[in-house]
Amino acid sequence: MLGAYDWAFVKPRRKLAYNLVLTGTSVAVAVLVGGLELLGVEIDGLGFAVVGLFAFAWLAAVALGRYTGREDRDAPAKVAGD
Repeated sequence: MLGAYDWAFVKPRRKLAYNLVLTGTSVAVAVLVGGLELLGVEIDGLGFAVVGLFAFAWLAAVALGRYTGREDRDAPAKVAGD
């Protein structure tokens, strides 16, 4: 790195170009890493949403079964001796 800095700082125009390229590369890497992290968060959030959707569907089915009385109709008939 010291050799690259020495080469870049010999001429002011070269120094400016070197700094711009180095800064641009740093920004690109930061955006890439940030994008991957954001994607990971979104995927985790989507997973939680899917689990929540299944839990909601199960609770809705239980509530609907109790509200409409279908639970009682699907139960086995009671025998007189039981």
